[in-house]
Amino acid sequence: GSTMIKTGPLAASMKDAALAYAVMSPSAPNHFYSQLYGGNGCAPPVPHLHAFTSTSDLSGVRLGMFREWFSDASPAIVNACDRAVDFLVSRGAEVVPIAIPHLKELSMANGLKISSEFALGHGLHYWGYMPGSKGKMELEAGSRITVALGSTSTAIEVLCAEKLRRWIFDYLHGVFKDERLTA
Repeated sequence: GSTMIKTGPLAASMKDAALAYAVMSPSAPNHFYSQLYGGNGCAPPVPHLHAFTSTSDLSGVRLGMFREWFSDASPAIVNACDRAVDFLVSRGAEVVPIAIPHLKELSMANGLKISSEFALGHGLHYWGYMPGSKGKMELEAGSRITVALGSTSTAIEVLCAEKLRRWIFDYLHGVFKDERLTA
């Protein structure tokens, strides 16, 4: 399976999304994520729907914000997002500045990982070697480029990208363990 696939609910309303999250999110004892967190106090919070629509007092809510990344959009989008953050702050939420170093290199590592996984999963279709296939499968231009680029990645490049991704996961885990961001 792909390490890049992350799914979530599509919902018609905030209430529907909250209900879906509450149903999907409890930890299962032998599930990968339960083992990953290992009971070290850094697991996601236990889901509940108690007062989830009550937003008049957001005291105690901390928003980790990497301003450089947050502001990397068109001015209209940044202004809309700033207004949303200002609204949350006006209700008592606290913005905690965070930094994510080496973001360009991490972005490149992530792109390499995505393209190499995509090439592995779709390359046989693209090159026409699928058992029972009658030739190459037509892919749209962006997918053809992704398969072609991902097919050129060497094992050492993919392993280096994985090491960078592991480093950033560990780094961000440390950021969120910081007492300023956790209760």
